Amino acid sequence: MLEAAREGIDAAAGGSLTVIRLQEMQDFYAYMGRELPALIENWRKQYRR
Repeated sequence: MLEAAREGIDAAAGGSLTVIRLQEMQDFYAYMGRELPALIENWRKQYRR
């Protein structure tokens, strides 16, 4: 999804609403990529109890 967002940003007109939304999508997926491993680990610890 990060690559798709980057390709869309590169293809769209700068400053357009499309670019703004694609940048938000890119930021969201980058955030999820950083946060998801810890979230999964916490769930596994809770699930094992």
